[in-house]
Amino acid sequence: MLSHLQQLLSALDTVILTRTGPREFKPVVALPHWFTTVFGVNDQSQHLVVDDSLPFLGNFMVDAEAHWSRGEGRVLWSGPWTEAAEGGEIVLEAGAATVAGADMLVVKLLGETSTEVQGILQTAREQSLRFEDLFRTEEEREKYRRYLEREVQKRTGELEHTVTQLRQTVDALNAAKDETARQREYFKSLFNGTPEAVVLLDREGLVVDCNQTFVTLFGFSIETAKGRHIDDLIVPPQKKAEARAMTEAVGGSGMVALGDTVRRRADGGLVPVSIIGAPVVYGGAGLGVLASYRDISEQKSAQQRLEDAFIDLVETVARAMESSDPYTAGHQRSVARMAHRVGEVLGKDDAWLEGIYVGGLLHDIGKISIPASILVKPGALREEEWLVLQSHTIRGYEILTGTSLPWRVDLMARNHHERLDGSGYPDGLKGEEVSFEARVLSVCDVVEAMSSHRPYRPARSLAEVEKELKTGRGVRYDAEVVDVVLGLMASGEFPLANGDKR
Repeated sequence: MLSHLQQLLSALDTVILTRTGPREFKPVVALPHWFTTVFGVNDQSQHLVVDDSLPFLGNFMVDAEAHWSRGEGRVLWSGPWTEAAEGGEIVLEAGAATVAGADMLVVKLLGETSTEVQGILQTAREQSLRFEDLFRTEEEREKYRRYLEREVQKRTGELEHTVTQLRQTVDALNAAKDETARQREYFKSLFNGTPEAVVLLDREGLVVDCNQTFVTLFGFSIETAKGRHIDDLIVPPQKKAEARAMTEAVGGSGMVALGDTVRRRADGGLVPVSIIGAPVVYGGAGLGVLASYRDISEQKSAQQRLEDAFIDLVETVARAMESSDPYTAGHQRSVARMAHRVGEVLGKDDAWLEGIYVGGLLHDIGKISIPASILVKPGALREEEWLVLQSHTIRGYEILTGTSLPWRVDLMARNHHERLDGSGYPDGLKGEEVSFEARVLSVCDVVEAMSSHRPYRPARSLAEVEKELKTGRGVRYDAEVVDVVLGLMASGEFPLANGDKR
């Protein structure tokens, strides 16, 4: 009998419970899964407690308990309500009645809200009418009908509102799509129209896209460039470390600029460029790098022409100054070339080499203020004449200081007679107080001066020059510079003016 009842109740999606306490209920037959899931009933105890966690049933209990107290045999029905369930919501209905002296609670599953609202309510109406002759009065049926009509109107209004919102959302999405397309075309035109070569890289440094200026500058087609690593594409071997450091800097601190470097064209030729790299960030995540290359060939050519003109001017000044001292003619140019060569051996960069060359050309410019009678005097100089001659270092500093040259040629002129042990002039500097440029010039000046004839002494032999350098190495003169100069003298790169006398 219970088995047939369970099958019937299961088919009707109906649960019947018997009241065992004020708000405690026990099912007549085993509870279906949907009921235990929705109301949190323990699958083993099958015990339902109607407390504040079940707000709808809790409110319904007020009317149900009054109905039970009257002992009426008909069913008191609630209106439909919704509960959260697996995969969405369901529509339920509750009833209360007294059968054979037992208070009964009926919970019926009417349908799922995921289906059409009109269909749910119609199903609820049809299923409820099956029991209306047993459980409802005419007044209750009329009340229930009016409730259903109001519910249909309410749900219909909600659906219409939802449709309106969806339509507005679709219109907004279409407008956003059009604006996105417009922005895409705008940025594409900027990307392709910029006069600088621009390339977009992914996080691995692979080329994603490049503009036509990049194609023209480096000679790679877009198809050839895409998918290749930028370092393999345009970075010459000697600039690999520089490029890698720039990529790491962009990833670590944002935009990075590199003002003067070279990159390789498809034909293997080098083109001077300045580079700006910036990270591409979206939503806080780095997507890649945008790099811009500017061809500075014309700028470099103009700069080189200006530098060449400047060197010519400095050499002209040096020649004009030397015209007043025939015994030191060519001395400054010889020292400049010698210092430049020492810098090359030591691996100095182009800027340093240019600075030491200019400093060499101008290191004795202060002699322009020394009387010719002292400069060309035969024989030994008196002490007061020697002091006047030494003042050429200070006078050279005064002439050159304050100039806008990128090198401290004024300090080179002042300190090229300083010695590491403090025995030099004019300031008696020691050790690190003497700049490295002044150390180079001092050694080159000694070599050139000792190997040349002076009015007050004959030229010294190569052996004497070597002895002076070796005895002064690490004491008066910088050891590293002395070693380089001795090596160059041994190789014959520094021929002495006296014909290499030993």
